[in-house]
Amino acid sequence: MLEKTMAAAVKEPRTVTLGELTANAAWDNSGWDRLVLVSSGIQRERLDALVGTPPGFCWANVPEFYSDRTAARYRLFLLGSTPRQVVTETPGSGSIRGVPVDVVLTPASRLLSVQPDPGPTNPYFVRAPE
Repeated sequence: MLEKTMAAAVKEPRTVTLGELTANAAWDNSGWDRLVLVSSGIQRERLDALVGTPPGFCWANVPEFYSDRTAARYRLFLLGSTPRQVVTETPGSGSIRGVPVDVVLTPASRLLSVQPDPGPTNPYFVRAPE
């Protein structure tokens, strides 16, 4: 449901909070307080440090990166340091771009929909200027 909500919202040029998107997708926003964008191949030690999990936390399903494939991207929703939900970004789903791996988003994070010139690039979200 979140992927469909984001795909619809990104088509409209506007600024929206991440919490508004999840609420519109019928999520309980009290169930998460942070979002980390994760790409396949992230070092588990780096992910532990970013998320706040103890060293050696079991990240069994974070795939490796292979140079002959496109890197997969995931939205990792957390409550404190507890992983709550993982959503795989799918093409055209309203991806969030330009957010460094060490930046954590919250329900209050403002996202701006970018409408590229006509062509092969789909609309996407970036962090809105403060």
